[in-house]
Amino acid sequence: MMGPYWHMYDNGRWTANWWGISFEILVWVLIAVFVIWLFTRLLKITGSNSGSPTALDILKIRFAKGEISKEEFDKMKEDLK
Repeated sequence: MMGPYWHMYDNGRWTANWWGISFEILVWVLIAVFVIWLFTRLLKITGSNSGSPTALDILKIRFAKGEISKEEFDKMKEDLK
């Protein structure tokens, strides 16, 4: 069984095993990478909904406002596809 990687010698100096510090640095780097990845992912998700409306969205709004008839809506919708 491995002991702790920080040791205190008899004269009161602290020292460490190289594998323990390396492992700890690796863990902190992985945590930082995960947090950065998660943060950028959340920004992409929230930013994608705030884009400009598509042509179909505008067409639906115009139909809802009564600016165009059902026949015009259907024809324009077919033209967009």
